[in-house]
Amino acid sequence: MRIPILPFIRACRPLHAAKNLLLFLPLLAGHYGKGTQWVDAFMAAAAFSLAAAAGYLLNDLRDAAGDRNHPLKKKRPIASGELAPKWALLGAGALIWGAGAMAIGLPAVFAATLAGYLTLALLYSLRLRAVAGLDLLAIAAFFVLRVVAGGAATGVWPSPWLLAFVGATALALAGCKRHAELHRLHGEGTDDDSCQAPGRGWSTRHRSLLLGLSAGAGAVAACVLVAYTQSPAASLLYAHPLRLLLAPLLLALWLARLIRRASQGRMSEDPLIFALTDWAAWLAAALGFAVIAWASH
Repeated sequence: MRIPILPFIRACRPLHAAKNLLLFLPLLAGHYGKGTQWVDAFMAAAAFSLAAAAGYLLNDLRDAAGDRNHPLKKKRPIASGELAPKWALLGAGALIWGAGAMAIGLPAVFAATLAGYLTLALLYSLRLRAVAGLDLLAIAAFFVLRVVAGGAATGVWPSPWLLAFVGATALALAGCKRHAELHRLHGEGTDDDSCQAPGRGWSTRHRSLLLGLSAGAGAVAACVLVAYTQSPAASLLYAHPLRLLLAPLLLALWLARLIRRASQGRMSEDPLIFALTDWAAWLAAALGFAVIAWASH
């Protein structure tokens, strides 16, 4: 019996593994560079990639019927019939086993964080994504848990500044994600006062509210960065911490671009895919690293 390898890989959403770069943030933000810590971070990121892929498979199994009526999600391997449910279920089990095997060689607190992530992913798929507000908080928690997991694996715990920054930025992205979904429904001629997104707690009349939430969360993320530059922690790590003030400016400009594109319906329903293919995101990231290097010397 032939195993559909390529559809299985696509169903695991390999591009989303980019989110697991967040596990390296505690090391980068703390300016640590021990070889063994980087190896542990790589192992942790690999384990999270396997666990997240399993979550995507289980989520798509549950949503297959509804995805067939979605203009984009109908192309997903399970919804389109390219990947049989049995292979998706077996694959998810194998991926979870692989993630657990990798976690054995890391601190126990990392394994607990990984288990917490999988539990939250299951709760999100079953219930939380249908509750307006809680769905956005859950999405932000997925990002924060990755940073916490990176600290748990390496022993370099993220500062409250880093956690607050990641959480606020993720909340801004989550709001744009939900807005993009609702904008598509609105573009299909649905009634603003009565149409609710399938499986979600938001309706098309909430589009402006979601953009406002994204803008507010983005402003909080920028303010966290500004406040960090004035903190003793920044003075310990950077020779010229005030130069870091350029970083929140870059962040604010890119988030403003993201929100503007979302309001115009020119953003995909996945902010990560948009960011990976957006020239402005790459430019902002490059300039951000340059600012950090400039502030360090």
